[in-house]
Amino acid sequence: MGCAGDAGDAADTGANADDGPEPLLSVHAMVLSAALPLSPELVPALTFTPFVMNWGHTEFIVTGEHAGDLLSQFSLRLYDEPPAEAMSVMMTNEPAIALGAITAVAPNHPNRLDWTRGDNDEILVCGDDGECGVPARQACGPHEARTCLGTIVPGKDWGNHGIDARYLVVYLSGPAAAGGVYSQFFAQGKPMRAGYTLVKMENLWYTLDERARAEQRDCLERASTAALANFNADHGTDYTDPTMVSQGGSQRDVQVLADWDGALISATVTERCIVPGSQQLMPPTSDSAPLRLVLADWN
Repeated sequence: MGCAGDAGDAADTGANADDGPEPLLSVHAMVLSAALPLSPELVPALTFTPFVMNWGHTEFIVTGEHAGDLLSQFSLRLYDEPPAEAMSVMMTNEPAIALGAITAVAPNHPNRLDWTRGDNDEILVCGDDGECGVPARQACGPHEARTCLGTIVPGKDWGNHGIDARYLVVYLSGPAAAGGVYSQFFAQGKPMRAGYTLVKMENLWYTLDERARAEQRDCLERASTAALANFNADHGTDYTDPTMVSQGGSQRDVQVLADWDGALISATVTERCIVPGSQQLMPPTSDSAPLRLVLADWN
């Protein structure tokens, strides 16, 4: 399996063959700014959330070997795939996929956190050891911000400290052929290898003139309409509003949401709604060419 970068780029292993196994992903980065205070004890990691419904969601954390300083410049080498539960099959003719982001967490962070909503509408967060807590708007007091390692439950080192939405971490269970849906959606038509890939998400909306913006809005509306029609045809449903699917309602089968995501991605490609250059495969990173991260609060 390869590392981040164009399918034609040399792999950035970050280690010599004699030093041990080659990492599945090697990232060099520096944090330019963060919405939440960052403790020097935090470590870099990847976070994956395969679904979000009105009754809850699950966040998976994947960590690896790291070096350097999170508050200045660091490297992260990953040797583990995302867990099977983080993977989604969005369409039958594309490989299973996990979509994630780079984040910072406590060194002893659980491998997964489950958000659930009880009968009284109270939200609980549970770690992979079965221990649960009630989330709070501010997990740390103002005087503990620089030393606090958690963001969601007071007294627990749970929760990520922001993600950089400009760099999408894509994990594929197999290669995606050039010209396919994933290839066109994530990689400007280029082939995508199995394993981890970094994709830069460039917001080009503000570079468009008014006519181009109007055309883009119309295109996305056509894509949403087509996706809903295709979804209804495949599932024997009669939804009239996409949010009835994406928010899940009382439906707790997360495959339904994955099917909707796949239908929307496919329709977006078919209708040619992707602004050229808005999503690009990233070349390998290095100490001299690190990612420049801006960690936004997404909790």
